[in-house]
Amino acid sequence: MVFLFRLGSYPRFLDVGSYCRGYWCHRFPPASTTLCRCNMTSSDDVVISISGLRKSYKVYSKNIDRLKEALDPRRRIYHKEFDALKGVGLSIQRGEIVGILGSNGSGKSTLLKIVAGVLRQSAGKVKVNGSVSALLELGAGFNPEQSGLENIYLAGVLRGVPRKAMSKKLDEIVEFADIGEFIHQKTKFYSSGMFARLAFSVSIHVDPDILIIDEALSVGDAAFKRKCFSKLEEFRKSGKTILLVSHSEAAITEMCNRAVLIDRGEVLADGPVKETIACYLKLINAKGEKRKEIRDGIVAGQAISPAASPPKNSTPAAAQPQRAVDAEELFLEGLRPKSTVEYPSEGARLLNVRIETLDGRRVNRLVHGKRYRYVYEIEFHCLSQNVSFGMMIKTTQGTALCGGSYPQKGAWIREVGAGEVRAVTWEFDCLLEEGTYFTNCGVMADREGGRSYLHRILDAYMFQVAPRADRITTAWVNLGLTARYDEKVVT
Repeated sequence: MVFLFRLGSYPRFLDVGSYCRGYWCHRFPPASTTLCRCNMTSSDDVVISISGLRKSYKVYSKNIDRLKEALDPRRRIYHKEFDALKGVGLSIQRGEIVGILGSNGSGKSTLLKIVAGVLRQSAGKVKVNGSVSALLELGAGFNPEQSGLENIYLAGVLRGVPRKAMSKKLDEIVEFADIGEFIHQKTKFYSSGMFARLAFSVSIHVDPDILIIDEALSVGDAAFKRKCFSKLEEFRKSGKTILLVSHSEAAITEMCNRAVLIDRGEVLADGPVKETIACYLKLINAKGEKRKEIRDGIVAGQAISPAASPPKNSTPAAAQPQRAVDAEELFLEGLRPKSTVEYPSEGARLLNVRIETLDGRRVNRLVHGKRYRYVYEIEFHCLSQNVSFGMMIKTTQGTALCGGSYPQKGAWIREVGAGEVRAVTWEFDCLLEEGTYFTNCGVMADREGGRSYLHRILDAYMFQVAPRADRITTAWVNLGLTARYDEKVVT
């Protein structure tokens, strides 16, 4: 363990447990105050403060160039500098759940590693107020030659938690991980899912002030993921802070109340989740000059307004106090989505997306309990084979409520010629409660290299569901819920 400590060169690397609170930084002062994690008072609402953060790496074209540079008497430079982070600045409040988005290589993981204390910045300041627990690379911090049980104690040491304290939490950690007898086996025999289970269980049970998760929950079965998200919800309600990196829009949408978009080492957008995800999707689906144009637009702040961020503990519109209003189907001209993300056309284009009544009237204010049609046309620009269509209905936060793919695999439309225009009609019963909702639409076909979208539009249509006076449901969807009260006492 001394060896691990000395490798870090700064006690800050072990300063992840709640037992630090300034002890290590006073006893073993870091080389620079920019590395100190204990110079913020516990009463501060800001738990992570980052300013001018830069991380650069030396890139050599040949391995021998490293040796040449080290031995060159004229100090000749053989490397090029690559900036993984370029002047990043962020301020994260206590109780926030911040999603970090970006394509591969954008600098997300580098940022989290610096905040967690396992990587040192090249320049800038990072101040962290509170204990940190991080799930970074899968299996990081585990000794493959030790058992899962032994690694629990090792993880405690690395987080600054005494063995006695870890022993008290041991049963909870083992029960939550739920890997059975494998807890006594060496971790080198663990699957990726078992690694994720044990790592998450340890991280959440050491009771950190700040939890950092870097794609660690992308592995594992659905039941365990659900258990993890439930635990994270408890974590959020207790006022803790979470930093979450994920390529899953749904995970960011459901968990976070703020999102940050990083691209090429720079923060492009920082604000409400829905708007930031829209920027992210526009960016990753653009190519060449169009990508540069979109990136410049995001940097200019055209799409993000932090003031529009929903409250931390916001509830669905359906959970808010009901109003007695006469339900009426309408088409409201001003009700149009501003967050539409249209993917590049790759052989087709979606047109005239709309919701209609069964008699063909276009509407965007729906009435609960009635049946409607979701309709769009597709103009094909090239011969397309094995064609299928998709749709989805989402909340304003982006949570998927209903989706479909038609026809089913094996019954796909065999061939559609270039220049043809087809229409797709989906019928549905409006079981949604009062609120605002968005729809997606898409068309897929076989392409070179596999199956892909010919065209896709996110937030293609926006609609509202009118309030009703007799409702007893408190969420987005009514599954026919009824209730009765019996005064008879049951014994």
